[in-house]
Amino acid sequence: ALMEHNTRNPDRVLWHMHGVWAELPPNGDFRNARWESEFFAEMRRVVDLLHGWAVIPPVPGRASGKYTADVSPWTLGYLIGREWEPFSVEAYNRRYFWQSKWRGQFLRLDGGQPMDVWLAKACEEMIRHETEVFGTQRPIGYTSWPTLDPQVHPTETTVEEELELRRARGETVLREPLEYDNDAVSLDASLVRPTADLPAGYFAAVHAYPYYPDFIALEPEYRNGRGPEGPSNYFAYLQSLKRALPGLPIVIAEYGVPASIGLAHLEPHGWHHGGHDEQEMARINGRLTREIAAAGMAGGVLFAWIDEWFKKNWIVVDFEIPLDRNRLWLNRMDAEQHYGVLALEPGRRMPGDTYRERRSAWQNQEPLYLENDGTALRAFADEAYLWLAFEPGAVGIVQELLVGFDTNEPGAGDFEWPGRTGPPSPVGLEFVLRITADEARLLVDPTSNPIGIDTVRQGLDASRVAMRSIPANAPSGFFAGRLESCYRRPVRSTSNRDGRYDSMRIVTNRPRFARTGTEYRGAGYDRGILRQGPLPDGLWERAGTRGSIEVRIPWTLLNVTDPSQRRILHDEVDVADGCGGAGDVPFGTMTIDEFRLVAVARTGPEDWQSLPASMSEPDVAAFTWPTWDQPTWEARRRPVFDEMKRVFRDLSSGSQELSE
Repeated sequence: ALMEHNTRNPDRVLWHMHGVWAELPPNGDFRNARWESEFFAEMRRVVDLLHGWAVIPPVPGRASGKYTADVSPWTLGYLIGREWEPFSVEAYNRRYFWQSKWRGQFLRLDGGQPMDVWLAKACEEMIRHETEVFGTQRPIGYTSWPTLDPQVHPTETTVEEELELRRARGETVLREPLEYDNDAVSLDASLVRPTADLPAGYFAAVHAYPYYPDFIALEPEYRNGRGPEGPSNYFAYLQSLKRALPGLPIVIAEYGVPASIGLAHLEPHGWHHGGHDEQEMARINGRLTREIAAAGMAGGVLFAWIDEWFKKNWIVVDFEIPLDRNRLWLNRMDAEQHYGVLALEPGRRMPGDTYRERRSAWQNQEPLYLENDGTALRAFADEAYLWLAFEPGAVGIVQELLVGFDTNEPGAGDFEWPGRTGPPSPVGLEFVLRITADEARLLVDPTSNPIGIDTVRQGLDASRVAMRSIPANAPSGFFAGRLESCYRRPVRSTSNRDGRYDSMRIVTNRPRFARTGTEYRGAGYDRGILRQGPLPDGLWERAGTRGSIEVRIPWTLLNVTDPSQRRILHDEVDVADGCGGAGDVPFGTMTIDEFRLVAVARTGPEDWQSLPASMSEPDVAAFTWPTWDQPTWEARRRPVFDEMKRVFRDLSSGSQELSE
């Protein structure tokens, strides 16, 4: 397809760079004979297929086929490797501590760390193959990221340094932080130099996002930085990176922000890891691109062309069970699945972009409840959401709507509504959706809540605590303090009647420590506050003033770990509570046949309408949905498509004005 397009359109050809992916080697040994041999063979296959000279047999999870199209004339260069985890680099450096130089035909390194040497050797292998077999070359670079940049960031401690600081304060550390050592080891691409036999050249390739690691937001040099369009810690970091890699072209080989509902990490200027609507995504990606250009980088590769349902993120990965099936459903709370210039979404079940437009189509959906006065509750499911539609009928204006979800078994859960308001529920509830005039919020019974917020911190020196400021574009329910998330176990719904429900608060930025001892407080938000608005950015809409409402609930918020199998969180055995310092056992799950839904609508101070009207357990409606092994999906251009078209055009024409 690439060759066909470029030969038919010589005045507007598409160029591309090709990566070579790698999984980590066993025990961090990049010289492991079997692993290294396969990685080098993969590099040779990439060269061969780009020249239209490869037959690759099928291997699960890999591309395969007979490659006959020569697209090498439009190949700009090669990117090898991945964002190497610091622990693997440290392990290799310890194992081969004596290696510090590399002298190849195409590349040389006069002094560096063992991993610098191995990466130079890997680049050499790919260059040699293309030179010897095809008599041509491409520029090459290996992938790195800020975690491994050749700079020192005093605001970023290693895990061991943090533990030492906390214990010195008298704090009892129950859990080691789940964090990479983001400033413990470095790769320095500038140490590698091309020889005269590599006229194609060599460059640095860095994946750089604005929201991680935390030192990009916390280092004073970056925190106080300004770019051509105003304050920007990201621009300041890019400038610092350029100074740290002198004399070397730098390609920002990944950057961007995702359009997920869920948010995984907060950033001071609002360039968060998720939580953006699609217009915000487009605006931010446009600005990041201009800043990459203004910082003097050799280029930038926006991540990504399409959404990738198989991706995972730390804040939700433990709740995507089984993980090898997460590609079959779209987790709207998973930031990693929503970077695409093209959105890949579940196939439309009913026509219309808004609830008003879908309202008539909802009438064809079998109701869970339909009262004589027209009050109705309907539901359906797709690969991303549980959908609900409530019609108030003739009961009057609905001031408050409560929908209860019995996701486990009728005898488990809370039999009262939040605050013990309204008539008791005939079945135990694990979750309650509460909708008022201006808010839709999902609440969870404590025994079904897998997330705890730990506030215990001893030995605090208040004079050395830095409060996180409220970030731009702060999410609903933003909070900050001496807080961190932990897992509450076991997750097992139990019967109660206390009417007490938890919010869905989660810490996205855990407390951090500078090497000077300064503590940066944690921050997070309430995932249960649902964003109002139409698809694709909102989760609930109204139609009219009397209370007709449509709600779309992402599966993860209901403890559904795999909607394609109707699988939910459920610890069958007792597991230590992670908030007490234990609990690294994976979550248990169970498959279910159905949810049971009940609802109460308040139309006056003490006037409630119930669904079912009898509030009797035999009359409670059950909702089920078909399982699947093949998802439906469709593609859609996001606004970022047109935004990037404008930005790239302006930058290439030199007409882009960079000013505040």
